[in-house]
Amino acid sequence: MNFRLCIRALGLFLMGVGALMALTLLWRIKFEDLNLVAFVWPILLSWIAGGSMFIFSGRPSGEIGRREGFVIVAMGWVLASVFGCLPFMLGEGMSFTDAFFETMSGFSTTGATVIPDVEALDPGIKFWRSLTHWLGGMGILLLFVAIFPFLGMGARKLFTSEVPGPEKEGFSPRIADTARVLWLIYTGLTVAETVLLMFGGMDLYTALCHSFGTLATGGFSTLNSSVAGFDSAFIDGVITVFMMLAGINFSLYFIAFRGRWKEALTDPELKAYLLFFVLAAGLMALDLKLHGGGQYATAGGALRYSTFQAAAILTTTGYATADFETWPSFSKGILLSLMFVGGCAGSTGGNMKVIRVLVGVRHAWQEVFRSLHPHAVLKVKVGQALDDSLVRSIIGFIGLFLTIFLFGGIALTLLTGKDVLTCFTASIASLGNIGPGFGMVGATQNYAWMPDSAKWLLCFLMLIGRLELFTVLVLFLPSFWRD
Repeated sequence: MNFRLCIRALGLFLMGVGALMALTLLWRIKFEDLNLVAFVWPILLSWIAGGSMFIFSGRPSGEIGRREGFVIVAMGWVLASVFGCLPFMLGEGMSFTDAFFETMSGFSTTGATVIPDVEALDPGIKFWRSLTHWLGGMGILLLFVAIFPFLGMGARKLFTSEVPGPEKEGFSPRIADTARVLWLIYTGLTVAETVLLMFGGMDLYTALCHSFGTLATGGFSTLNSSVAGFDSAFIDGVITVFMMLAGINFSLYFIAFRGRWKEALTDPELKAYLLFFVLAAGLMALDLKLHGGGQYATAGGALRYSTFQAAAILTTTGYATADFETWPSFSKGILLSLMFVGGCAGSTGGNMKVIRVLVGVRHAWQEVFRSLHPHAVLKVKVGQALDDSLVRSIIGFIGLFLTIFLFGGIALTLLTGKDVLTCFTASIASLGNIGPGFGMVGATQNYAWMPDSAKWLLCFLMLIGRLELFTVLVLFLPSFWRD
């Protein structure tokens, strides 16, 4: 393990976090009451700490390998949350636990909050809170790779350790070029949504904050009532569309831009992703129309709210335009099911990912068939036949994911003493980077009531969920640290 190389890279990364935090100060032009102290000290501390790490690590030899990549990515996200939480502590007087929870929730694009009154926050704090979403959505280390191409072959180790999904499809032989293309697409979609939201009546500040939350599939809003507070069918529609776009594998955009539209549109994971959405939204709309009453009595109203909430939960964004706790049981059951799916591999969505669900279902069906034909030679196919090693890896991920979810739920019942629905949906909402769950962590609730021990557990679930489990859990293997 080349520790000096890790420290040098983390030092440079931490200085970058401080520079990104400084972007918040630009809003002093609009908001004269913006709390500068809440950001000046965190920025300086980030630069001092990062600069010290960079300088005193010297000039280490060698390149970033697989193990160094795991350490840099995992520790980079922790450091970003430690220093990124300082504005919440200095500006809002939050405890370290609450500030770290809010920041980790932001960077991991979970969207769970411990702030009861978001609207009372300093405007700079609210912008930084939303910006953490946007940086974490595509990956803060991936931005690091795009800006600093000198990392060489080590950049690929950072890329594969951070970008979500069981398989990463390269755009070019140089991974730094791939990172730049990803960020260019991501930024372009953010700009497009911001313009449309401004057309719908938002000002630039509010539109940016909600675009950050949408494209990152995060869910932090500037309003206590989330997107419901705008009460606009146009805004609901725009955010629904861009949530779905954010849940698509970003490599498909690159393929489409290169003129290979047919290849992109016939991607089996994309078709399954859209099918899940259409089925969920359609069934919930029918259920709301028949049993919801009130604002869901018309077909248009039922479809408006069902499509938005289906997209918000499937993509793990977590925005809300209605209190789905009051929905009929059938609709709540569908939303609960979507909490275990997520977006496509290579998207900003969290959770298990559609491709893993497809592989898991097809593998299970093959095992049923094999019980009748034990000598049959079968291959799992998703567009093409998959290697047995990849299938084993995916099945292992699913098993580990569900095991951690169960242990997380059980631990929360012990730490909080609350009901099973609240604790287990809080577990999947954190591990899957969704945000809202059911019960006391529902669409109109928050996580402020939880004891500190439960908040730290949820922070850990957010981190390992965003980094695809293995990147963090491998650090707990004694053999990982042996030369």
